[in-house]
Amino acid sequence: MVINGKGTFDGRGFMWWVRDIVEGQCECCRPTMLRFELSRHLEMYDVFVTNSPYYHIILRDSEEIYMHDFEIYVDVFGQLSLQKFFGSMV
Repeated sequence: MVINGKGTFDGRGFMWWVRDIVEGQCECCRPTMLRFELSRHLEMYDVFVTNSPYYHIILRDSEEIYMHDFEIYVDVFGQLSLQKFFGSMV
């Protein structure tokens, strides 16, 4: 399997983080962006992965995985701004 192209995986994680704070949810209720289990012969390149609600990529029990030339971005400033809005709730 090949995942490639100039596309973007955007998990809109910021809204999940806000929901967790407002509703008092635990982080374990958030989805993972990309998860591969029992995978074989996987190649991923030329994609942009951003703002995962939880983990960006999880690989379990997989082999012959080749991931290259891609970018993972985390909105650190968005996470820090939550502390400004919600204070001690974070």
